[in-house]
Amino acid sequence: MQSRIHITALHNPDLHTRIYLRLELLHPLHIQEFRPGMLRRYATVASKPPSRLRARGKSPVGLDHFIQRQRALALWREIVRSTAHIPDKGARQDMRQFARSEFEQHRNVTDLGHIRYLISYGKTQFQTMKGTLINSGVLTE
Repeated sequence: MQSRIHITALHNPDLHTRIYLRLELLHPLHIQEFRPGMLRRYATVASKPPSRLRARGKSPVGLDHFIQRQRALALWREIVRSTAHIPDKGARQDMRQFARSEFEQHRNVTDLGHIRYLISYGKTQFQTMKGTLINSGVLTE
């Protein structure tokens, strides 16, 4: 019976280098050509390098938090795009500043239920303000 070892190193700059080891049993003499320390060196991966999040004292967010973050960013982008159509520069800046202060006020909220509520409330409030601006003739959309 023979043995064959295939070692593949994959490097991904965003993550870390992973080394995969596949051992095919063909002949037992081939495995003896490698010293046990050499096999151990190739078969193991060093611990993960410290991530940027851990270096800053933060932990990675879960899928639900990620989705809610994307929804909050989508709402923010919609607000910014809509306020860009306000012709009066002062009114445009006031609207953006108000929206920004609301987002910053709730920046550190981590409870998913509360985040969902804030996004829903923000959408409702934005649609109300947008309707008011359209009815008053300030905004055309």
